[in-house]
Amino acid sequence: MRLPLVPDARDEEDGGRGLVLVAALAEEWGTAARPDAPGKTAWAVVPTGVPSAACERQ
Repeated sequence: MRLPLVPDARDEEDGGRGLVLVAALAEEWGTAARPDAPGKTAWAVVPTGVPSAACERQ
């Protein structure tokens, strides 16, 4: 499995910023192999701005 890399996208390039944005916004991110299908799954933990105790009361 080839893991994704955070590229060094230049200003004039049209693409290559997806993982740069994920890395900037997520507390954690990564990939996992899909044992039953080709490819991989990307995951990210993104803060909501809501304290976790407030989420539990709702």
